Order: sequence, then C-alpha cells, then structure tokens
Amino acid sequence: MDEPVTTAPDTQPDVSTEAAADTAAPAADEGLEVKFNKQTHRLSREDAVRYAQMGMKYDSVEPLFKTLKALAAAEGKPLNEWVEGLKSRPAPTADEALTQRLADEYEALCREVPTVGAFAALPEAVLHTAVADGVPLLDAYLRWEYRERCRTEAEHEAARTAAAATTGSLAGEAVSTATASESAMLRGIWGRG
Repeated sequence: MDEPVTTAPDTQPDVSTEAAADTAAPAADEGLEVKFNKQTHRLSREDAVRYAQMGMKYDSVEPLFKTLKALAAAEGKPLNEWVEGLKSRPAPTADEALTQRLADEYEALCREVPTVGAFAALPEAVLHTAVADGVPLLDAYLRWEYRERCRTEAEHEAARTAAAATTGSLAGEAVSTATASESAMLRGIWGRG
C-alpha cells in the first residue's frame, strides 16, 4: 500500500497545489459582476463592499429622497435639474426669511382663527412677541387674546364690585339701612323712619 505523502511545514507545497492557488487568485481579482441601470459593471471586492454599505443606508435616506423627487415633480423638473436650481438660488437674507416665516405663520393663524382679519390689523403686541421672542404668530396671537380677555374680565369684575359698594340710587327713595332701634328713634324725632 502506498502511504500518502505528507509535507513538513517547512517544505514547499507541491506543484498541483500551487496551480490551484494561481487559478483561484485571478478569479478573486476579477471582482464581482453587477447589473445596474440595465448595464453590467465589474466591481472589485473593495468597491463591492463600499457599495453594499451605501445600499444599507438607503432605507434611512429613502423618505427624504422621495420627498425631494415629489418637490421637483411639483415644479415639473427632473430631480437633478431641480437640485441644481436650488444651488444657484441666492440664500435668503434675514429679513426675507423673517418675512417668509411670518407669511407662512399668518396663513396658519387664519386657518385656526378665521376672524383674525388682515395682517396689518394684527395688534402691535402680537407682532412684537412673534418677532422679538421668536414665538410662532399663532401662539403670540393666542397669548395676546388671553391677556386681553383676562384684562376685560378684571375690568368687569372691578365695575361689579364698585356697583355693589355704592350706597344706592339718588333718583328713588332712600333705602334705609338702620336697625329697628334706630328707626324708632328717627320716627320719634322727625316723624318718619
């Protein structure tokens, strides 16, 4: 019986093993064949790993991508052209941004409070709160409306308290607040009581 030949770790492998390794190496170097956009591409192992990692991120980016495509479609442009148009637009100034913010917030205010009227008719305190404090216009208006309601209720309460504290009407008969003994004394002195 022939015994299998084993090689010691410090000896060279036989030629047949080297040939197999040589044929496997070019296959690994050839990379991976991928079809994308109806075209076949050959990717190296490093490129394939990089693209796979990018693809794994797609799920988190997809909603934003769909939103951008919808915005571009609303303007009747392809996404690439729409993005280039955004790049070429000048950045809005602070005043333009504030004006746009107030215009958008005024529309929201009109939807929530239809009786609000024209923008120019908004109270100065509302605009000051919205601009100086950075509070949304709807919130500023509702805060102002609440303060006005509280002020009006306080004025009405003060008027009711003052009316209840008066001694009575001067137009009619006097209302007597005297006790029974005082009334008897007044009847004796003046004959009435």
